[in-house]
Amino acid sequence: MDLATEVMPNAMFALHALTVSDLEQWSQTELWEWADERVKALAANYGLFVERTGLTETGDIPFAAKQNLIPLPADHLATVRVESAGVLIKPANVVEIQSYDDDWDETTGPVITRWIGDALRVPFITPYPKPLAAGTLSLVYEQEAPAISATETVMPHLASVAGDVVTLHMIAEARRLETDAQIPECVSFAEQLAALYSKVIESYFGGGM
Repeated sequence: MDLATEVMPNAMFALHALTVSDLEQWSQTELWEWADERVKALAANYGLFVERTGLTETGDIPFAAKQNLIPLPADHLATVRVESAGVLIKPANVVEIQSYDDDWDETTGPVITRWIGDALRVPFITPYPKPLAAGTLSLVYEQEAPAISATETVMPHLASVAGDVVTLHMIAEARRLETDAQIPECVSFAEQLAALYSKVIESYFGGGM
């Protein structure tokens, strides 16, 4: 989806602006800021942006022998699935691991059998046991939305209904400002419709992790 051709024109039309010069009460920069704000919220609340490391430019994540902290991608929000050498690694937390291995953070083994996400703050996960040999991890993860601006408008993975939510948010924020164009009733209607569309998004994509 290109927000410049599929979202911005709809928002401007609703604000009675056919061109940028018609935006008397607002600037297009403000509209893009509101669009970026809502896209980031959608990314955090729903599973809209999902990536697999092997398909990215950086590839899978390498780890060294006995490495106890494995860095996550910079745009990581939540981990969905972890594999190593094509084998699924199950998630765990520190309490679970400690219940059967008091020295879990020193334990080593031939393969990683669990990944721990709460041993330290992101952006790391902890392998259990620490691997005796180097290898790579393949992650499926929810990612942060890319920044939206007048020069960065293309989002290939953004669903049409999400684009509608972004449009409604732009309209609501524009009509919320204390200007001669403020219309509280419009704000309320846009927010209610956006909430309805958000339920559609959640039913299809699920909630964020």
